[in-house]
Amino acid sequence: MKCTVCFDTIAFEPLPSDGLDWQVEQLTWALPGGAQSAVLSAEPDGALAGEVWLERLAERLGCPLRILDPLGRVFWGGWVEQITWQSGNLEVSATLAGMSNRVVCRYPLEQVTAGEWGRWAAGEWQQDDASVRRYGRKESLITLPMPDARLAEQTALAHITGSRSQPRWHTRHCPDHHPGVRMRITARGWWQRLDWICDQEPRGLLAHLGGGKTRQVLGRESSAIKLAQSFRVEQGFSAGQLWLRAAAVGSPQDGLRCSVCADDNGRPGALLAESTLPAWAFSGGFRWLLWELDAPCSLAADTHYWLVLERAGALDGQHYFVLESDDGPGYALGELRRWNAAEWLLQAEDLRFCLPAMQQTSELIAGLPPIEFLQGVRVWQSSGVWQPQWRTLKKTLRQTLETWLALGTQAGSQLSAVVDGQRIVQVFSLPHTPQVDLQISQTEQLPFIPEELLGGSLAIPFPQLHNLCRVESLRYTPQQGLRLQTNL
Repeated sequence: MKCTVCFDTIAFEPLPSDGLDWQVEQLTWALPGGAQSAVLSAEPDGALAGEVWLERLAERLGCPLRILDPLGRVFWGGWVEQITWQSGNLEVSATLAGMSNRVVCRYPLEQVTAGEWGRWAAGEWQQDDASVRRYGRKESLITLPMPDARLAEQTALAHITGSRSQPRWHTRHCPDHHPGVRMRITARGWWQRLDWICDQEPRGLLAHLGGGKTRQVLGRESSAIKLAQSFRVEQGFSAGQLWLRAAAVGSPQDGLRCSVCADDNGRPGALLAESTLPAWAFSGGFRWLLWELDAPCSLAADTHYWLVLERAGALDGQHYFVLESDDGPGYALGELRRWNAAEWLLQAEDLRFCLPAMQQTSELIAGLPPIEFLQGVRVWQSSGVWQPQWRTLKKTLRQTLETWLALGTQAGSQLSAVVDGQRIVQVFSLPHTPQVDLQISQTEQLPFIPEELLGGSLAIPFPQLHNLCRVESLRYTPQQGLRLQTNL
């Protein structure tokens, strides 16, 4: 099969032909993502000096790349990560691996008990504008071990003003002599490019994290049968996780129930949802503990609600629970009250709590902000699996997406994704439907695009293989054609 290699500008405008007959050495595809890697080679004639070809090759670094089949369809799509030029025994290469032209540095806050939500702060993003215009935005996160905002700014700036925002060039002596000029390109698929983006979502967090020096006893005596912390929802969301800082005294054998209740004239009202945490989860002293609801609870905007806590068993003066509060009524949108079997008494402090907004992973993926090198996202079914919307600055976007996909669906199906020839992320459940019947033949032209097979079920027409199998990865070479790896 004869393929055509096309290069584009960073704005995805076609570049004129460089006059070279680029040969495909190898193409691979895998789940998730689709197109994974490509290796191309060319040997120009001697009409131009070798150094001229090196300059032209360097212009292709970072460029979008399309490999078309004989019908003009995008057979493989991605971008040029590395170039290699050889003349005689001299080899020169350049790579974008390890480069970053937009950098931020984070540092820990001194409030070590604020949980993951209040553990880190970050300085301003620093970027090399010329490098971003030339290669696209490639982000990187640097983490300092000490709480120093000024050092964080200096560290990010030093990275950008140094050489690390440019491609890395290497020169070496090759043992095999090549009489002319030989050039090679290594490319990566668009899914791998998602590692160029640092993922973060600051929205979707209702929390009161400060304090920790004062505490509220619960379940020891009748003066503290229940605790109720009110909070105000400004933008509606679905609550599925309830976090509080708590510990146990002695060895309780029951557990602690946390309920979400409506507001009834400034007091806890109708029960909306609840979860009970067993006593063994409280071992280890004060820490953030999670009450997970069986199903998310929808909370309306501009409305007050209550978190109500009570032990699951009887009062016990030796074995009970303690919750951390702030050092005064520091939460302006709510209040803490204690139930003493007769009335709800107002307390001069607030509990430390956190309620992340929850969304289905399919909604989180579909709701991603626009990505400069992709055309969009299409999700073919709801996952039914809920995760927090808020995300700290820690992972790349590819890592986040693969984490969500690995959770699958509520029905037990696996989720995967590919970036298609139009640079649209297609998210689907496995096995990918419709099923494709693959006929092994001697024709040089394939009747399909390889990405259409990934995750699909194949009926292999061999007598010994009558079962359907799922395609996990593909590899193409001119010598061996298209080879499939399945789950059989």
